[in-house]
Amino acid sequence: KVVEINKDRYGRTVGEVFNGKVNLNLAQVQAGQAAVYEAYCKKLAEYKAAETPAKNAKKGIWATEGMQQTPWAWRKQQKLDEN
Repeated sequence: KVVEINKDRYGRTVGEVFNGKVNLNLAQVQAGQAAVYEAYCKKLAEYKAAETPAKNAKKGIWATEGMQQTPWAWRKQQKLDEN
């Protein structure tokens, strides 16, 4: 089940995905399988609280130093490189 939180600037749904009562978005962050996208996160404190232990434990994407570039940081860098 997808619970819509809001829309992004392109009109796409930003939401949380649940399998029963399990918040899969939060589970991915806790496992180090996803980074928190702060621009659209309405529950920032909750998600950052889940992300910090994953980072500290070097889980998932946080395991290899220098490999944590988020998609939004990559896009920003691409724009800078084009100039």
